[in-house]
Amino acid sequence: MKVNCIEDIRVQDEFIFNIFKRNFPIVKEHLTKTKYPKTLLAMIILDTGANCLKCSIFDVAENTDLYGAKVLFRSLIEHFLRFNFLYLTCAKEKSDQAGEEYLTFCNAKDELDLAKAYKTVNAMWSSTPNNETWENILKGLQNPLYKNYSKQFIENKVKKYTYKNLIKSINLMINYDTKDIDPGLLGSIIIAYSELSSFVHGSQFAFRKMEEVITNNTLDSELVEICKMTFMLSSIIKMFSYSLFLNEDSRLTTAFKEIQDLINAFSKE
Repeated sequence: MKVNCIEDIRVQDEFIFNIFKRNFPIVKEHLTKTKYPKTLLAMIILDTGANCLKCSIFDVAENTDLYGAKVLFRSLIEHFLRFNFLYLTCAKEKSDQAGEEYLTFCNAKDELDLAKAYKTVNAMWSSTPNNETWENILKGLQNPLYKNYSKQFIENKVKKYTYKNLIKSINLMINYDTKDIDPGLLGSIIIAYSELSSFVHGSQFAFRKMEEVITNNTLDSELVEICKMTFMLSSIIKMFSYSLFLNEDSRLTTAFKEIQDLINAFSKE
């Protein structure tokens, strides 16, 4: 398979998307009948977000915006790692606990962070400070389960979803339980994430890297490379969306194999 430009990558991605689109009604069925409904829902949410990022990366890359593509790609890596943590944990434990905890505590942490932002703004500019306690804020959150947990408990729970902890957990599960993810791919992601962080935060290192691209005249090749990696991560997410449920529904076996063959052919380019 020869991939010379972003358009070639889009063609391959369209094949993957059509497979996924054709089989999504089957995946949707499993939300009500699978043994892992929370994990499947969390995986669908992450896949949807990853797909949006993939399309945006392709678009900005075609506009020769390497800086923007790198910022978006770091976010895609986080979606990829969270997805694979859920997939591998569920496959290992044969339990829906990973998905349930992810949906419950990540949402609670996001709502707490928003509440914290409002309290900060109020403290900075309001003449009537907000003295509402965290306990009352927790009780007011949408999910009634939150009132059973302290702010510290929620924050401790979501520590497992930080980048470094995700890498550690995934690496252990790859080494001792499955070989689904190539450790070489995980290594390249770790290195890429470190570099990409400089683009997210606007550091001098990021601008030095951009100067190197201009000096070495490698803009086109860098754009194609980041789109290749984007395609790989997005496609692996879709493949694993089927892998977890192959034992529950044989109809997904063909879709899984089709995506797997396309990924293998693409990776050999």
